[in-house]
Amino acid sequence: MMEKLFNGVMNVIASQVRIGILEEIMKGVDHPDDLAKKFNMTRQAIDKHLMFMYSLGLIDRAALYPPDGRPRIVYTVSREGVELVRDIQIRVRRYAEDRWNRYLHEISQLDAKLASGELSEDAHKRLVNRLKKRYRIIET
Repeated sequence: MMEKLFNGVMNVIASQVRIGILEEIMKGVDHPDDLAKKFNMTRQAIDKHLMFMYSLGLIDRAALYPPDGRPRIVYTVSREGVELVRDIQIRVRRYAEDRWNRYLHEISQLDAKLASGELSEDAHKRLVNRLKKRYRIIET
């Protein structure tokens, strides 16, 4: 059971569409038709994503009964879903900060080796470029 839930949550995290749907619901876009327009998808495709996230407990659904007309099904992010998104944001932020600090540390080590003469300028430049690729640092 736990493994299936874990895999399901990881599937949501890995999907830009599902993360986008969660974000839109958190902003107040609560109806599948509105979500379908927003993501340029069919209502059926949106319903499939919503039902998957509902089955994981990330979102809740309810029927609104207008005085005249059919009930309108709307979605909200569940308390657990809000907590999960918040926790993931915190962990990703920490991960990014740790990764940036590791990059800076490795660069400073290379700089120290260059200053001490252990590395030539060409070797330093090559290793710095390798680190930039590894850490996906893009010069602006």
